[in-house]
Amino acid sequence: MIEKFSTIKDFRKKLEMIEQDVKALREKQEHDFTTLMVNLTDIKKSLTDLNESKKGYMQQMKYDLDSVKNIEKEFSALIRSFKQNHKQMYEYAYKQLSTEMKLQMSPLKKIVEELNKLKPLVEGLSNSFNNVKIEIEKLIKISGLIKKEDFELKNYAKELLRMDSEKLRLMKQIETLKRVIAHERRFKR
Repeated sequence: MIEKFSTIKDFRKKLEMIEQDVKALREKQEHDFTTLMVNLTDIKKSLTDLNESKKGYMQQMKYDLDSVKNIEKEFSALIRSFKQNHKQMYEYAYKQLSTEMKLQMSPLKKIVEELNKLKPLVEGLSNSFNNVKIEIEKLIKISGLIKKEDFELKNYAKELLRMDSEKLRLMKQIETLKRVIAHERRFKR
């Protein structure tokens, strides 16, 4: 029976040792569980912070995207406005240039019209001048043939005076034409 006691005692010691091991294992598991819970709490807090940061970034990105859209709209409006202003400026410059050219061309047109009106007169004067020149050449030929006595005759003298006055009249007309032509040339410049 003593043997049985000793076996029971041994068994009891082993049982106590197993209980201690189980207790130690349990304490260790409780400690590990507590540590795990603390780590999970930290991870949860980190995830919450990360989620908050993500929300902040998302809000900032949404705000930035809205800003970019607004800037794009403003830029598009500015481009349309620029195109419109460019077109209006081109039309305005074209009208101004056209008006200015008409104003500058108007006196020239008048001068050209006046010159065209004077053209028949100038041609007539030129023909008259050529006729006068021919007549003068004839007179020079005739004067070479005229003797001193013929020169003193009254009829010839009157004819010469008449031709001389005609020549003076034609010379005055030529001078008038020269002034008109010079005047017209000044306007052309």
